[in-house]
Amino acid sequence: MQLPKAPEDSRADALSLGRHLNHVDVQPVAKRIDALVDLTRTLAIHLDLINKVSTGIQKMTW
Repeated sequence: MQLPKAPEDSRADALSLGRHLNHVDVQPVAKRIDALVDLTRTLAIHLDLINKVSTGIQKMTW
C-alpha cells in the first residue's frame, strides 16, 4: 500500500507537470474537442427533430 503524498510533493508534481505542458502542443487536442462539441450540437439538433416528428406521428395515430 502506498502512502498519500505530502502537499509539498503534490505542489512539486504540479509545477513539474506545468513545465512539461508548456512544451506540449495542445492545438490538435483543442481542435478535436471543438469537433466533438460541434458533433454533439448536431446530434442534439437531430435528436430534437426526431423527437418532434415522433410526437407528431403519435398525435396523428391517436
